Amino acid sequence: MAESVYQNYAMALYSLTKEKDSQEYLAALRKVEGDFAENPEFLAFLSSYSIPLNTRLEALNKVYGSRKLEYLPRFLGLLVKHHRIKHLDEAEREFAALVNYQHGVLEGIVYSASKLEEKDIARIEKAFEQKLGKKVSLKNRVDELILGGVKVALDGKVYDGSLRNRLLDLEKALLAGGSNL
Repeated sequence: MAESVYQNYAMALYSLTKEKDSQEYLAALRKVEGDFAENPEFLAFLSSYSIPLNTRLEALNKVYGSRKLEYLPRFLGLLVKHHRIKHLDEAEREFAALVNYQHGVLEGIVYSASKLEEKDIARIEKAFEQKLGKKVSLKNRVDELILGGVKVALDGKVYDGSLRNRLLDLEKALLAGGSNL
């Protein structure tokens, strides 16, 4: 499989970060993504072709330049310079894969009918850690089709404990003559 440009960006940042700092950089990249989601006009400003590069880089450094993670503003500036800042999520995803591999963390998604509280996500993570024998990190995504319960996508597998899935199983059993009930 060919490497994407964002894999290259991620590998470059990863090679600069110290092993102990890589998780801090990952958290910082996710924070920046959150900032952009909350302030899409700032992302549009940084992505603009009509605003001079120096102006955009100065604004970026004012917001992210005082961080103790010295490579973060330079990394973000490189994305701005090459008009790829709108794809920060792709670079972050590739960087996360490298960091998670380094630390033996499986990252996945827990789908639910409504937003889960952190304590609920932590409880689900712990259950999967015990089941799989590895550290697990889950992000929550709301999916109205779930109805109730949760569905977890992790390590290339889907663990479906949703009410919708249980109802579909019941329907299949009833259509098969009810012998599997």
